[in-house]
Amino acid sequence: MKLNFFKYSQFAFYTILKKKSSIILPIFTLISSLIIGLILKFVVNNKYVELLSFLYVFILITLTVVFSCIKALNIFKDLEQEGLEIISLSKPLTRESLIIGKLLCLTFFGLIWSLTLLISSFLSLYAVYSFLYLFLTSLLLGFVGLITYLLFSLFTVLLSYKLAQKISMIIPFVLFIPLSLTGMILSINVKSNVDQASFYINKEYKNHHSGNEANVEPYYLNNHKDELFLIPNGVNNKEFSVEQVKYLEDVVNYSNSSSNIWQIYSWLSIPYQLVDVFNFKNKNLFASLSDKSNSNLDKYIYYNNLDDISYKYKLDKKPNLKKYKTSANNTYKYIVPGILKSHSIHSQKNDNTSGHEEIVDFDIIYAAEGADNKDKEFLEDKNQLHTDNKTNLVGRLRWIYVYEALSDPVFNQITKEFVTSFNKQYFTKEFNKEFDKLVKQNKTKEIDNKLKELNKKLMTYLSEYLNNKESKIYSYNNNNIFWSICY
Repeated sequence: MKLNFFKYSQFAFYTILKKKSSIILPIFTLISSLIIGLILKFVVNNKYVELLSFLYVFILITLTVVFSCIKALNIFKDLEQEGLEIISLSKPLTRESLIIGKLLCLTFFGLIWSLTLLISSFLSLYAVYSFLYLFLTSLLLGFVGLITYLLFSLFTVLLSYKLAQKISMIIPFVLFIPLSLTGMILSINVKSNVDQASFYINKEYKNHHSGNEANVEPYYLNNHKDELFLIPNGVNNKEFSVEQVKYLEDVVNYSNSSSNIWQIYSWLSIPYQLVDVFNFKNKNLFASLSDKSNSNLDKYIYYNNLDDISYKYKLDKKPNLKKYKTSANNTYKYIVPGILKSHSIHSQKNDNTSGHEEIVDFDIIYAAEGADNKDKEFLEDKNQLHTDNKTNLVGRLRWIYVYEALSDPVFNQITKEFVTSFNKQYFTKEFNKEFDKLVKQNKTKEIDNKLKELNKKLMTYLSEYLNNKESKIYSYNNNNIFWSICY
């Protein structure tokens, strides 16, 4: 009876399955994963969980290389040396069927190892990801594990026909470790192009009100997008100067070459690709080992940590932002944070100025309604504590106060709920329909009156909210809240 390749693969599989390495390595991996999972969940600080989970995945891929080399030699060399292949060849089996049967047997063990990695991922990474991401990561690890297994096992088979078994096993292992570690070392010293550009944008120059050489103000929008916006400093500077544009273009062009070495290496080094695929955000994971941030972006408002070292960034002079009509002659303009644009590092000189040295057109001056009327009385006039003539009637609002308030996630959540509540109450379908009609008819005066009326409602709604003891803002403690509310 003719023995086909599938029957031979079954024979080889059950024979190799009896070897210790076929059982010990998968069991060792599962037990280790269970222990690592408990450590990541209950012992390790959250700051280091992402890094340690990545390193453990690297260890699992390394074990995959070891397991694949062992099984390749077991199937293609040990059967021959132990005489079992001679017994097989005594049957009516062609050389082609023998090779296909061995490859099929090799694949069986690859599937077993892939399943082992999938389960190991569930056991070790449940402290890092939500269930959906854990499931997807586990599937990815199983797939990458199978690809790694097949690549290195076939490579070992080819080497084994020319070299001794030990050398055939050592070479794949020796190649994988340095090639993957080299990529990791390169990634440690690489910043995203936009981060590198910010190094030059932040370059100190105290003769500019912004405090930097380019005299620009960088910021992010609170929309979870990887887009850094720049505006020229100074309320009277409506556009970037020719010198500023040239400076920014040079900075972006130079910075876009900062990660070229890592990007080229990551494309050429297959062992590193097999590991780096689990660095989902393309970040320097080893940065968590340092208490001090090495990012040039983290001081920008609403920085969301989405910059990616695998991307190249461009300077877009016409950003994809909505423009709003600002005058009767159909002029449309962007809305920008005015208090940031009027920011000056020298504005504190206004606190102790003789008058003629005062820095004008910077910060925002606020005053209580009617503060210019000397006959109007205010609560502060009767307060004996205000002997230094410093009251809340008139003041100067600086960007630093607003920045500190907006950097607080709790305050952002409170303001988001407030705006949502106000919009729900006043921006009804009827209001939106009526307002859109006025815009289409270009009735500027009616639109202006409508906006003034809406502004009064907003101020009234805000005042009621601030004085409501049941509101979250009433019990919220932040020294900068007063300033941000004034703004």
